[in-house]
Amino acid sequence: MTKPYSWIVRFDVAPEWVADGFNLTDERALEMLAETLPYANMSYELAARVLAAPSALRIVREQGYTKAHPQAGKEVAGVLDGAPYAYDDMKKRSDAVTLDKAISDAITLLDSVAFVRDENDNTADVLSRLRGVRDMVRGDAPISEIEWQPTPA
Repeated sequence: MTKPYSWIVRFDVAPEWVADGFNLTDERALEMLAETLPYANMSYELAARVLAAPSALRIVREQGYTKAHPQAGKEVAGVLDGAPYAYDDMKKRSDAVTLDKAISDAITLLDSVAFVRDENDNTADVLSRLRGVRDMVRGDAPISEIEWQPTPA
């Protein structure tokens, strides 16, 4: 299997675009990539995943869904569902670890101990999550079930 080329991208979008409905989801990121590479096959040549995103609540509030709006909860759920690897509060995923959560856990650990105090602490778990996120960020871990194939000559 050939390892794909990977990019980490930060998109900054003006509030008025979010107010008009923009929200970067895994699907939208994939569609944007597919638009740039119109002849690529999305079933085995492209993949996209949002690894970090603004607060779901901030997004829907910008789009006009106040706390009292009857659709506010549904809209927040839609934002969370659209980018599940960007939000650590997803109950649907048993492997819910985000870049933010892994870094926050490492900071908490490093703030609490100078060295590993005993063998029963959670150092191994934190290091495992950091390694997993690091692998995803580096492109060493897949973001889809696609079996990447070399491009035919």
